[in-house]
Amino acid sequence: MHYLCVTSDATVLEAERGEPEQVKLRMEALRDVPRLPNTEAALRLARSLLESGIFPSRATTDAIHLALASVAGVDYLLTWNFRHPLNGAIRRRARRWITEAGFEMPTICTPEELMEG
Repeated sequence: MHYLCVTSDATVLEAERGEPEQVKLRMEALRDVPRLPNTEAALRLARSLLESGIFPSRATTDAIHLALASVAGVDYLLTWNFRHPLNGAIRRRARRWITEAGFEMPTICTPEELMEG
C-alpha cells in the first residue's frame, strides 16, 4: 500500500518539545512532510469538539489534530495517544459530531495497526 503522509502545525509544535536530541530527530523526520492548512473550518470544528465536551479542555491539541484531518479528508490519523483520540467512547461521539458537521472522520489508529493491514 502507498500512503501520502501529511502533518500539521500542531504536530510540529508537539515535536518541538522535549529532550533536544529527540527534538532534532523528530524535526528532521518532519522536515519534508507536507502540512495540512489551518483552515477556519477546521478551527471551528476543533472548537466545537471542545465546547461540546467530546474532548476535555486539556485535550485542545487532540481536537485540533482530529479536526484538521477530518476537514482535509485524511483517511488515517496515526497516533499513540490512547487517552483521547483512541478512546472508544470519545471516538464514537466524535464520529457522530463530525459527520453531522458535514465531514468524514478519518480512521484513528496506531502506525503499527495501519501497517498490519
